[in-house]
Amino acid sequence: QDGGTSQEQVGLIDLNASSSDWIRALGEQAAKPYFLFVPEQGKADGTHFSRATAIACLVVQGWVQLQPELKTQLRRDADCGVAPDAAAQRIAQAHPSLVLHERDLAREQPGPHGGAGPTTAYPFFADAPDLAFVLRKRVLHKGAGIGLHLHDKDEIYYIVSGRGLYALDGKQYDVSAGDALLTRPGSTHALQQTGEEPLVLLLAYTAAPGEVK
Repeated sequence: QDGGTSQEQVGLIDLNASSSDWIRALGEQAAKPYFLFVPEQGKADGTHFSRATAIACLVVQGWVQLQPELKTQLRRDADCGVAPDAAAQRIAQAHPSLVLHERDLAREQPGPHGGAGPTTAYPFFADAPDLAFVLRKRVLHKGAGIGLHLHDKDEIYYIVSGRGLYALDGKQYDVSAGDALLTRPGSTHALQQTGEEPLVLLLAYTAAPGEVK
């Protein structure tokens, strides 16, 4: 100290602002768990932000903004919170974000690429404009399959349930729930359902310009 005239340079984290922006982005219903809401007692306290993990993340995020070098020392991400103008950014979106229900999307189709048997396809977000990838769920019913075909793009299959035989570049693999299958350009692959249970899989790949999803 020099007679009390010096001032410490202390960075401040505006937790009130960051938590308020965060809560507004969540919306009233989703924000309820982070405040004191006890319907049985008629309590609805919207001023006391809680949940230690959420608070800690906002604090660390603010701290990293003040001292960026701390980011390399973090053991988990601190990418939480939203910008103060989040509502304006949402209004300015060229295309809105969506929530779909698969029960509204089911399409009965023959096995793709000359595959056998009946399948059910769920083409998620097929009508979403300018979406750079395709995500689809497909159910291969008993005896159904996806026929052998050559790939010109990356594609991932993820087996949700059931069992099957997967042919990839001349080799055959037994696949079941929890298996992920990556096909790169230049590879050939096919998938055949086996057993009594339908084979359910998710498919994701890069969309080609103008592709019907």
